[in-house]
Amino acid sequence: MNWPRVAHRIKMKKPIPMRPYRDPEEDRNRVRQLAGRILQPMTPRQRRKYLLSQPTPYRRHLYKYTAAENDAHLRDAIVGNRLFLCGADRLNDPGELQLEVRLPIDVPEALKALERWLHRTSLLKWKDRVVQAREIYKQGNFASIHQAAGDKTRVETGICSLTTDPHNQQMWANYANGHQGICLQYNVALGYDTLCEAVPVIYDDLPVVEIFGRNDLEDPIRRMVLRKHTAYLSEKEWRLVRPTQAGQSALVHHTALSGIILGVRALAELEAKARDFIEERRRSGMSAPKLYRATMRGGRISVRRI
Repeated sequence: MNWPRVAHRIKMKKPIPMRPYRDPEEDRNRVRQLAGRILQPMTPRQRRKYLLSQPTPYRRHLYKYTAAENDAHLRDAIVGNRLFLCGADRLNDPGELQLEVRLPIDVPEALKALERWLHRTSLLKWKDRVVQAREIYKQGNFASIHQAAGDKTRVETGICSLTTDPHNQQMWANYANGHQGICLQYNVALGYDTLCEAVPVIYDDLPVVEIFGRNDLEDPIRRMVLRKHTAYLSEKEWRLVRPTQAGQSALVHHTALSGIILGVRALAELEAKARDFIEERRRSGMSAPKLYRATMRGGRISVRRI
């Protein structure tokens, strides 16, 4: 996902008005236009081959673990075809979405870093950027500018965490109510209009994002949202990110939900609910996902159809 530039005008000796995003619909419209122009005429098999050929290959399926403790939320996911977008406060890692503002100690390097930042985020010409970089450095207000943008991002950005691994014991334990919940299977080629927005998470030993660094060529807000500590590397996470939509939901085409996997310890009541929701989908003219049961064999999780 290419995060948009921040377009604003700067007046000398006044606080810079920061606007972290353009209209978020612009990014989603770009994805939809690409999907409609290239992927829509294709068959599902052609779409899979095309998505696998991309610089960042898409897997055939993406999975969503859920505790399935709330019937309304579960029905929203299965019958309503919705993916909930949580805010940063709902993420499991308290160290996520941290933004650290730091300039190089060397003054010429600091001025260059500020000029690069202004080039990326403003409409100023080169001479004006140089002058404004010196002014910002003298005022010393660069930290508060981007820290405010980072705080706003943490509050407003909606994130749906997906994965490519339905056999992960740690994720079943942490996100599926100790193996008592479910895991939803989504076919990317069938739900391409929404699922193609998902991007893989970058795992790093230092997930705190530093801006104004020597190699600061990428949008720090984008890096902040897509970065996670290497302790979570086994989760193989992909994120569907929508600015300003925390607490809302993303709609997925009904054919994308291709499977429902019950946890190893899932009760018969949950299986009955899942079957009822599948039958409700049939009555509504939607596709019927297959029902699976996770089992533990030899210390590993396997999935079988029931």
